[in-house]
Amino acid sequence: EDGPDYDIGASPILTQDENGRDIIMVGQKSGMVYALNPDDGGLIWEQRAGSGGTMGGIHYGMSANAEKLFVGVSDLPTNNPFNVGPGHPGIHAFRPSTGEILWRKDLSNQCEESRFLCWQGISAAVSSTDELVFAGGLDGILRAFDADNGDILWETTTLQDFGAPNGIEARGGAIEADGPIVVNGKVYVTSGYDKWNEAPGNVLLVYSLNGE
Repeated sequence: EDGPDYDIGASPILTQDENGRDIIMVGQKSGMVYALNPDDGGLIWEQRAGSGGTMGGIHYGMSANAEKLFVGVSDLPTNNPFNVGPGHPGIHAFRPSTGEILWRKDLSNQCEESRFLCWQGISAAVSSTDELVFAGGLDGILRAFDADNGDILWETTTLQDFGAPNGIEARGGAIEADGPIVVNGKVYVTSGYDKWNEAPGNVLLVYSLNGE
């Protein structure tokens, strides 16, 4: 029997808003985002980012600074009656102090691989700098977004074969769970996830901030 899927798989974020107030940010598979008072758990605001569901809503991680909270949404279509409203697979930016939606970037379906489940939603954790947001999709595409307005600055598919320095045959697939991380001007991302019939792979990739 279908039921609501309200897991909280993404670690909560303790951050400060532009006024210096401490806030705990929480994302849920229901598609909801919550801002809580860290002292008593009181609700500051709540906002819907996606429709939620078994493969919908917010899965593995968000990213934040004082001015913006960046939320990746999967919203794979299902027939679950507890889904709310239309799906919004992509990246969403909220104002931490008020929950105001600053921008929303719904992604289009570019899937060509029919043997595996393929979807443009963002299930893996997202990462950000002051200027950029990085997100890997279930479709294997790694994207860099402008943190100010959500424009896609570059994208590259990891769903392909790669030459590896250790000589092992490498191939990318779905980007799931572990998202990209940014360290010392480089973006590190693993690609390949064979659960739920998603595209498997076995590769660790390193990019510059401009996608090279």
